[in-house]
Amino acid sequence: MTGQRAIVLGAGLVLFALIAASPGGLAGNFRKTWAAGATLLGLSLLSDVAPEIAAPLAVLVVLAVAVRGKSQLGAIVSGSQSKTTATKTNVQPKKPGAQTNA
Repeated sequence: MTGQRAIVLGAGLVLFALIAASPGGLAGNFRKTWAAGATLLGLSLLSDVAPEIAAPLAVLVVLAVAVRGKSQLGAIVSGSQSKTTATKTNVQPKKPGAQTNA
Protein backbone atom coordinates (compact mmCIF):
# COMPACT_ATOMS: atom_id res chain seq x y z
CA MET A 1 0.00 0.00 0.00
CA THR A 2 1.40 3.33 -1.03
CA GLY A 3 1.35 6.43 1.13
CA GLN A 4 -1.38 8.11 -0.91
CA ARG A 5 -3.67 5.08 -0.60
CA ALA A 6 -3.06 5.01 3.15
CA ILE A 7 -4.08 8.67 3.34
CA VAL A 8 -7.31 7.92 1.46
CA LEU A 9 -8.10 5.00 3.76
CA GLY A 10 -7.26 7.03 6.86
CA ALA A 11 -9.38 9.92 5.61
CA GLY A 12 -12.30 7.53 5.11
CA LEU A 13 -11.97 6.23 8.65
CA VAL A 14 -11.83 9.77 10.03
CA LEU A 15 -14.86 10.65 7.90
CA PHE A 16 -16.90 7.83 9.41
CA ALA A 17 -15.64 8.72 12.90
CA LEU A 18 -16.79 12.33 12.46
CA ILE A 19 -20.23 11.17 11.37
CA ALA A 20 -20.44 8.68 14.24
CA ALA A 21 -19.51 11.40 16.74
CA SER A 22 -22.23 13.74 15.48
CA PRO A 23 -25.68 13.68 17.11
CA GLY A 24 -27.60 10.64 15.86
CA GLY A 25 -24.53 8.55 15.12
CA LEU A 26 -24.08 6.52 11.96
CA ALA A 27 -27.62 5.14 11.91
CA GLY A 28 -29.27 8.50 12.58
CA ASN A 29 -27.32 10.16 9.78
CA PHE A 30 -28.04 7.57 7.08
CA ARG A 31 -27.69 10.00 4.18
CA LYS A 32 -24.35 11.31 5.42
CA THR A 33 -23.11 7.77 6.06
CA TRP A 34 -24.17 6.63 2.58
CA ALA A 35 -22.57 9.69 0.99
CA ALA A 36 -19.36 9.09 2.93
CA GLY A 37 -19.28 5.49 1.71
CA ALA A 38 -19.84 6.55 -1.89
CA THR A 39 -17.16 9.25 -1.54
CA LEU A 40 -14.70 6.78 -0.05
CA LEU A 41 -15.39 4.32 -2.87
CA GLY A 42 -14.81 7.03 -5.47
CA LEU A 43 -11.63 8.22 -3.79
CA SER A 44 -10.29 4.68 -3.50
CA LEU A 45 -10.91 4.09 -7.20
CA LEU A 46 -9.25 7.41 -7.98
CA SER A 47 -6.27 6.45 -5.83
CA ASP A 48 -5.68 3.43 -8.10
CA VAL A 49 -5.56 5.66 -11.18
CA ALA A 50 -4.11 8.92 -9.85
CA PRO A 51 -2.96 8.66 -6.21
CA GLU A 52 -1.30 12.09 -6.28
CA ILE A 53 -4.75 13.65 -6.83
CA ALA A 54 -6.80 11.37 -4.56
CA ALA A 55 -4.81 11.92 -1.36
CA PRO A 56 -5.13 15.72 -1.18
CA LEU A 57 -8.76 15.47 -2.28
CA ALA A 58 -9.47 13.01 0.55
CA VAL A 59 -7.94 15.39 3.08
CA LEU A 60 -10.05 18.25 1.72
CA VAL A 61 -13.23 16.15 1.97
CA VAL A 62 -12.53 15.30 5.60
CA LEU A 63 -11.75 18.93 6.39
CA ALA A 64 -14.99 20.04 4.73
CA VAL A 65 -17.05 17.53 6.71
CA ALA A 66 -15.33 18.51 9.95
CA VAL A 67 -15.88 22.22 9.39
CA ARG A 68 -19.42 21.95 8.06
CA GLY A 69 -20.58 19.50 10.70
CA LYS A 70 -21.60 20.16 14.27
CA SER A 71 -18.27 18.98 15.64
CA GLN A 72 -15.93 21.08 17.75
CA LEU A 73 -13.92 22.13 14.70
CA GLY A 74 -17.07 23.24 12.91
CA ALA A 75 -18.15 25.27 15.92
CA ILE A 76 -14.79 26.97 16.18
CA VAL A 77 -14.62 27.89 12.49
CA SER A 78 -18.21 29.08 12.23
CA GLY A 79 -18.00 30.95 15.54
CA SER A 80 -21.18 29.43 16.92
CA GLN A 81 -19.69 28.95 20.38
CA SER A 82 -19.61 32.65 21.07
CA LYS A 83 -22.90 33.94 22.38
CA THR A 84 -22.61 37.43 20.96
CA THR A 85 -25.54 38.68 18.96
CA ALA A 86 -25.69 41.71 16.78
CA THR A 87 -28.53 44.11 17.36
CA LYS A 88 -30.25 45.70 14.44
CA THR A 89 -31.16 49.34 14.75
CA ASN A 90 -33.36 51.27 12.40
CA VAL A 91 -31.90 54.63 11.54
CA GLN A 92 -34.15 57.00 9.68
CA PRO A 93 -32.48 59.49 7.35
CA LYS A 94 -32.87 63.13 8.34
CA LYS A 95 -35.08 65.28 6.22
CA PRO A 96 -33.54 68.45 4.87
CA GLY A 97 -34.38 71.43 7.06
CA ALA A 98 -35.47 69.31 10.04
CA GLN A 99 -34.20 70.44 13.42
CA THR A 100 -32.84 68.09 16.02
CA ASN A 101 -33.28 68.58 19.74
CA ALA A 102 -29.91 68.44 21.38
